[in-house]
Amino acid sequence: MTGLIWFVQIVHYPLMEAYERRWFSEHARRHARLTGYVAIPIMTLELFTGIYLLATLLKVNLVTLGLMLIVLIWISTFAVQVPLHAKLQSKYDPGTLRQLIFSNWVRTWLWTLRSVFLLVFLISS
Repeated sequence: MTGLIWFVQIVHYPLMEAYERRWFSEHARRHARLTGYVAIPIMTLELFTGIYLLATLLKVNLVTLGLMLIVLIWISTFAVQVPLHAKLQSKYDPGTLRQLIFSNWVRTWLWTLRSVFLLVFLISS
C-alpha cells in the first residue's frame, strides 16, 4: 500500500488537475471504482494481518503501533478522502481537489511509517 499511495499522491492526484472539466466527474467516478478494486482488498488484508499479528506475537509494541497506524489510515480514508472523492464525482471543484491532495499526505506518511515499523519488526524478529 505504501507504493500505491505514493504513486497516487505524486502522480495520479496531481494529474486530476489536467482532466478536461466536462469529463471530470466521470473520470473521478472511474478513479474511485478502479482504485477501489486494488486498494480495498489490500487494505482489508492489511487490517486482518495487523490484528492477527497483535493476537499471536509477543512483540506487542511495534505490532500495536502498526495496527494503530492502520486504524488511523482507515479513519482518514473513510472520514476524509472518501467524502472528498464523492464531492468530486458529482462536480469538479478546485478547492475540493486541493483538499484531497493535501489531506492524502496524512495517509501517505502513515503508510510510510507503517512500512518502517514493519521493516524494523522483520529485522528484529
